[in-house]
Amino acid sequence: IKSTIILYPIAEDITNIYSTLILSKGFKDGVLENSLVYIRGRQAVCKITEVYDRTSLCTLFSSSGQKIEGVTGSSTTLYLEGGGGGTFISLVPRETNVTEGDIVSLKSNQTMTLGTVVKIVRDDQMSSLYVYVRGVYNPVTSNIFYISQ
Repeated sequence: IKSTIILYPIAEDITNIYSTLILSKGFKDGVLENSLVYIRGRQAVCKITEVYDRTSLCTLFSSSGQKIEGVTGSSTTLYLEGGGGGTFISLVPRETNVTEGDIVSLKSNQTMTLGTVVKIVRDDQMSSLYVYVRGVYNPVTSNIFYISQ
């Protein structure tokens, strides 16, 4: 890591609440498209999808319909789909080793946390489990963001 860029939220997308953030740094500050944005504790929040001179647009990983791969501490891969509002859902085979309380990290960078498994729904009629993950991003308490380059 050569440097860390500190960013502040300017606005949240009011048409798609918890979908995107406009952040206070842009191209002139060294922000690049597809950069991973996180909060303290290396908790992954979003990816930069558009960069302007002095601002950038960040699409939340938990935004409705977004897809991302996570991994648990037991090396179980979860194919997560954003549910909006900081939540994810994953459909996994019934025999998958996942339990409530498992920490889910970003598969592409396992030093970054995505969230925690909060609920597992088993349906006797299906050969799969629904795994619900609550993300780490809280718009009320998160007001400093980072990008490592």
